[in-house]
Amino acid sequence: MLRYDEVREEFFSLYVLSLYYNEDYIKQASNFDTPEEFQKLINHILNTKFLFNNEAIQSARTYLKKQFHYKIIDKEKFDCFKGSDRGSWFALMYIYNNRISPETSSSVNIFAQDNIYNPNSTPASFFEFENIDEIKNFSLDEVQAEMQMGISPSNKEKNRDTPEKYSRRFYLTSGADPDNYSPNTTSEQERICTLMRFIDLAPVSLSQKISYFRKLHDKWLEQYNTFLTDYDWLDKKDEKQAIYCWEYLRNKNMIPFYLKPYNTAMRIQMIIACMDSWDTGVEEKYFFIQKMKHAWQQAVSSRKKDKK
Repeated sequence: MLRYDEVREEFFSLYVLSLYYNEDYIKQASNFDTPEEFQKLINHILNTKFLFNNEAIQSARTYLKKQFHYKIIDKEKFDCFKGSDRGSWFALMYIYNNRISPETSSSVNIFAQDNIYNPNSTPASFFEFENIDEIKNFSLDEVQAEMQMGISPSNKEKNRDTPEKYSRRFYLTSGADPDNYSPNTTSEQERICTLMRFIDLAPVSLSQKISYFRKLHDKWLEQYNTFLTDYDWLDKKDEKQAIYCWEYLRNKNMIPFYLKPYNTAMRIQMIIACMDSWDTGVEEKYFFIQKMKHAWQQAVSSRKKDKK
């Protein structure tokens, strides 16, 4: 099966065409296995709509390429989530909990469709794109330098009373729809591609996509560096521990129903992702992790006593 990043431009072109013609070309391409099939569908759409008018078709192709260039974040920017299952899982959970707010109402087509495919239009009459020189090559280093890390692991208070009750409920009212963006992925690349597609297809400007991406990057750095070793006690090979902690979190409404792990390692990754994506204070999260760890240790101790 093709990865999204292998047909990113073709997929985005079908998205633009779907918006313009109010037809679901994305669904038609859902079972494609090669880039050539995507390109063939795009050719068919343009030839059908413009009756083989080469000038109009070329104008449309130029516009589609321009839309792709001006509306997507460069692939290399997503590398900050590579090399760590925890990073890609955090990014995936983030999109389910955080929407990219549209700048216009849903009834407004941000692609300025009145000017899209007029073969007699001059470039100036096309949709006004943002100043790409100013925003496309944004730096994530600036975000890292300005970020406040909060309480470092070594400075977390360990003597305060742990709150007795924690609860978090997952609602599907703001972020990505799990039916369209599957959370049950088995590889880092799949998760990054899901993130990429969600941001690509958001009906907002490139500036707003970058703002969303910066915040995601900021949040990930904060979680990773603040809770650097707090999950080391979780064992990806210990099925009993994974199930215990899963049920522990689920009983507190902290496991969303759409997460369905395939194996023990994946279950542990999802547990950590749920904790990382929990938007609460550092101390509260720290105490919660410690309380869950202590509960597991007590459960293990009780089992050993029962065996004796």
